[in-house]
Amino acid sequence: MQDLARHKRKDVSLALRLTEIYQVGDAVEIYLAGDCGEGWQPGVVVVLQHPGVWVRTGDRRLWYVTNGRRIRPLDAEMNVNSDPTLS
Repeated sequence: MQDLARHKRKDVSLALRLTEIYQVGDAVEIYLAGDCGEGWQPGVVVVLQHPGVWVRTGDRRLWYVTNGRRIRPLDAEMNVNSDPTLS
């Protein structure tokens, strides 16, 4: 029974935190919806602050991102009109 429990533990993959995925200076896109418009906006990671990252967009605004579905590397080959809240 111990072998089965040990085997199951090996199969558990831990989700990486945003602070482990992105580094300061990484070019990213963040998904914004609301008064400022809706869609993917290019930006740069400027600060890592657990559990998320601070991103500066082209209009020089700072956004704190904690949801991994709302940030992606700038070179991601995804539909630029895709809504991450639908997945």
